[in-house]
Amino acid sequence: AAETMGIDTTRYKIIAFSLSAFFAGVGGGLFAHVLRFIHPNNFSFIKSIDYLIFLYAGGMGSITGSILAATGLTILPEFLRMINFQQWRMVIYPLLLIILMLRKPSGIFGNREFSFLIPKRKEVN
Repeated sequence: AAETMGIDTTRYKIIAFSLSAFFAGVGGGLFAHVLRFIHPNNFSFIKSIDYLIFLYAGGMGSITGSILAATGLTILPEFLRMINFQQWRMVIYPLLLIILMLRKPSGIFGNREFSFLIPKRKEVN
């Protein structure tokens, strides 16, 4: 539909891919700097599933929700480790995800954002 309106979709796809590759590279560099050691086990299939859970739990259309879900689900394993329940992580994550899918199918925030993060639009008369 965008191409029929004269918008060059290929250009925007290349820009989106380039920006995501740039930020992935910066994130990988910072990750390596923090760990001081990189091993293929750091990037396992389970870690990829974690990122998808963060995205879905926060809401597919909400950056704020995804950030909050990622923060909460990153703190959860540390909390479980603190109370000696680390082995239950792979049981608790799916249960939380199933409950979330049943209660709020569009994620915690859905398509909404915090209103203070979005600038108010001025009315033009």
